[in-house]
Amino acid sequence: MADKKSRVWGATGMYPPAFFNINDKNKKHLIEVIRDINPSIKVPDSFFCRIEEVIKQCRGQIEVAQKSSPSSVRKNLSMLSKCYKKLVKAYNQLDGNSHQLISETSENFNHSNTNSNNFELQETIAFGNYIAQQARILAYEYPLKGNLQKHHINILAYETSLAIEDELNVIPSQTKEGIFVGILEIVIGLATGKERKAVHALTASCLKTIKTDDNGVITWEVPNS
Repeated sequence: MADKKSRVWGATGMYPPAFFNINDKNKKHLIEVIRDINPSIKVPDSFFCRIEEVIKQCRGQIEVAQKSSPSSVRKNLSMLSKCYKKLVKAYNQLDGNSHQLISETSENFNHSNTNSNNFELQETIAFGNYIAQQARILAYEYPLKGNLQKHHINILAYETSLAIEDELNVIPSQTKEGIFVGILEIVIGLATGKERKAVHALTASCLKTIKTDDNGVITWEVPNS
């Protein structure tokens, strides 16, 4: 028996604007981490603006990841498939006069839309029903369990490293006691609402990507983050 086909999952969709306002407590925490490592570093307001935008972006991407998760996709397509089945049943139960009026309306639509193919409601419903059912089957090729790649965390790490380099004039490093690690732990916590430690592997992979990415394309080689 052939192995079940698997499909790579990734969050898909336009992420909405997310609210986040970096407050004085957040700023003080970041400054303390930076000054503990290097007291001579000046922290401009522009740095906090960059971090705020990074967090907003990440929060929006988290929402997209949740809405387009494998379980959400299967649920949505299952609901769509059920709707089409109800539509097919409702169409088949129509009386003769209703079918005649639909046929007449379809003819009028076809005449007024010269650029469209002939519209037949019954065929359109049947086609939609087929597509919904087949898409639902394909959705089960997504992972049924296990951890999903959190690409939004990878992007957050990358954008945070750029903010450090641009605004603090510090080259990010993967040093465990370095500024990048210290700041990233705070930023991930603010973005996700969960404390995050041991980000060394994430920073190392992020910096590796920056060094090897000559075309500006973000290619991640990060373990499940």
